[in-house]
Amino acid sequence: MLLLLVFGRYSEARLPLAAGTWALFVLTFFTGFSQRQGALHDGRVLLCATVLGSAGVFLGLVWALDLDAWWWAVHAVVLGCVPVLFVTMNHLASCTAPAIERPWHATHRLSSAALPGWQVLTGAWTQDEMARTHRNGVLYVLYGCIVGEYTRLRIEAFAYGSTFPFDGIADVRWNALKAAKSDESEEA
Repeated sequence: MLLLLVFGRYSEARLPLAAGTWALFVLTFFTGFSQRQGALHDGRVLLCATVLGSAGVFLGLVWALDLDAWWWAVHAVVLGCVPVLFVTMNHLASCTAPAIERPWHATHRLSSAALPGWQVLTGAWTQDEMARTHRNGVLYVLYGCIVGEYTRLRIEAFAYGSTFPFDGIADVRWNALKAAKSDESEEA
């Protein structure tokens, strides 16, 4: 941007350069958040999506309305996404709290009574997000996973550190979750 400003050359490349930069940021964002189940519901990820979306809308408006004199503002807005994108990706990479797993038959339905205060998205076992809740600023996500040849339920917390923050799952009714045993627990 500084080179384009100082030398005043290649004015036709200013907006395509900003669009290419923005597209790479969007690719980075999607690559980062898609690696974690339910990450799109985390506050930092939502903020980053909003900032990237706003920058894209601004870029599109300047390009569509042929406001080439505003190219510097487009570059500033697009490059302003860098700190937010960095903080978001760093947050997702730093959420290293271990997950809690329990055996589960893929044919059994998840009861919303077992998860009071949780938003249950589906009762059917799936490898996608099944339920979520926010407690004390931490996002908790429940989803199905396959370990070896057995299906399991996994609760993951978007929290820092090497210990699971149990305050978010204190009201989970574990007895209701034990009702359906998996093949793994029957063999053990």
